[in-house]
Amino acid sequence: MCNSSNAGPADDVTASSQHPNRRKAYKDLDVDATGGVDHKEVAIGLLKLYDNLCQKFDKDDDGFISEDEFFELAKVLFGTKKNWRDSLPYIFGRTLLLNLVICPMAASEIVRMVRTKDGRYDLPTAPIAMMLSMIAGYVFKKI
Repeated sequence: MCNSSNAGPADDVTASSQHPNRRKAYKDLDVDATGGVDHKEVAIGLLKLYDNLCQKFDKDDDGFISEDEFFELAKVLFGTKKNWRDSLPYIFGRTLLLNLVICPMAASEIVRMVRTKDGRYDLPTAPIAMMLSMIAGYVFKKI
């Protein structure tokens, strides 16, 4: 089962304040209202997403995705040589790399450099990593 029960209260506040639609999306996925999303509910969510994409890109409303419509969909999902930085895999990979590797490592390095005289670390790493992630996200939007 995919469950968010190990997210603490601080994570909950941060998630809802940064992404107001995140909580609604999660509740929409949790069809049986158990507070957790199982594999079947994820599959249902993916099918809804697929249905929405097909409706959006079925320009002639014939119920089918023609070859031209399919390539328009592929451009949006995967980008082109010219706009590859707007592609879904690039954005997803960049976000994962920043949030799971680079920012936490940089934050722990900052905490290590700013230790007290007796060698203790008084700075929490997670807020620093989150701040670095927000800065990196802003910089990437400007590039």
